[in-house]
Amino acid sequence: MNKKVHNRKKSIIQVYARAVFSDYSTWTIVAAAIGSLVGMIIAFIKDNDFAPLAVIALISSIVILLIKSILNIVTNVSDTNAYFYVQDDEEYKTKAIEKVKDSLPSNYKVIGNHNIGHIFYDEEVNNFIMNNDISLNVSKERYTLPKDLRSLLPFVLKQTLKGKKVFTDDKKVCLQTDIEVGVKFVSVRQATYYDGQVTSEQSSKRIRSRRDLRFKFNGIDLIYDFDINKVKSLSNNSLANRIGGSTLAITSDNYAVISIQGNINLLNAGKYVVTGSGSMDYKDLKGCKTLQQFLIKGIERELHEESSAGFAIKETKLIGYGRIIERGTKPEFFGITYLTCSKDELRQQFDNKNKERKIGLVDDIIFVPINSLKEFIEKNKTFISLQLLIYKELL
Repeated sequence: MNKKVHNRKKSIIQVYARAVFSDYSTWTIVAAAIGSLVGMIIAFIKDNDFAPLAVIALISSIVILLIKSILNIVTNVSDTNAYFYVQDDEEYKTKAIEKVKDSLPSNYKVIGNHNIGHIFYDEEVNNFIMNNDISLNVSKERYTLPKDLRSLLPFVLKQTLKGKKVFTDDKKVCLQTDIEVGVKFVSVRQATYYDGQVTSEQSSKRIRSRRDLRFKFNGIDLIYDFDINKVKSLSNNSLANRIGGSTLAITSDNYAVISIQGNINLLNAGKYVVTGSGSMDYKDLKGCKTLQQFLIKGIERELHEESSAGFAIKETKLIGYGRIIERGTKPEFFGITYLTCSKDELRQQFDNKNKERKIGLVDDIIFVPINSLKEFIEKNKTFISLQLLIYKELL
């Protein structure tokens, strides 16, 4: 079985398992385990008058947990068909975007369009993260889905799996601190890929119940505080806030390396995209003391994984940060990666390493002279990713 297909099936099972057991409290499971263990010990002690009762208690606890699990499975299977997205809900999406844009302070810029999304950023913040190290505080507490969103998990999973898109429920990193000028440290914690799918990726959508047609979910409530008419901060919202990172590779002879996204990807399939982009893995945190070290490590990993081109990296620098409105205002960092190889050398490496690949996250790469990049982006602005568009402003 192809490794990506195997990982996809493994992730589906993991996500459904999480849905089934999501409403078991820790104490419920611990109490059941202790009760079962004590019951087994008493049951096997010789000459014990309570042995029959212990066996009955043990069997009863197992049966109760089994029944509860079966009921949860039935509920979750039915929940995959219990809801539906409001189709052609562009007016709602537009109003949500405008609500966010109008609430931002004047120092923030917003770029993007209806086809690729919108991102807001602050040039002063970008200058700050380029010139100041920010310490990392890794929380031991993992992110957990809010209780009111757990019932949507099976439905969203079913929608995500339509077609042959590839995803794996890997351990990711979510940001708990807002990036502002002067910030000295940020807190991060572990989440999973699908935590972001159920929260951040639903923020520009509405979901209705098939039973009574009532709105089960309004995405804007996740990102906007109507009491103070302001975008919710990363520290106060209930989203996974998965950290994303993108980089644009530059060859030794000054060509920007643009990727053409593979059709199996969940996002930007078939579009011109940056050379490397994706969510930061939890394993990227190992050995990193600053936010910049962690981001550069994760960005360079994504660069190698997505194209398999064998990039010879000279240096990666962070140049920007923003939050993507349609994706739950998720945090996204941007870098530039300078290569030691030329355009022709990289072309040959990419072709050689991709001959045997049956499934690729990147279909091909093209080369654009760095002094013509802004013109290329402007000319192809309806066929590019939001992450590529922002480089027109950052460079």
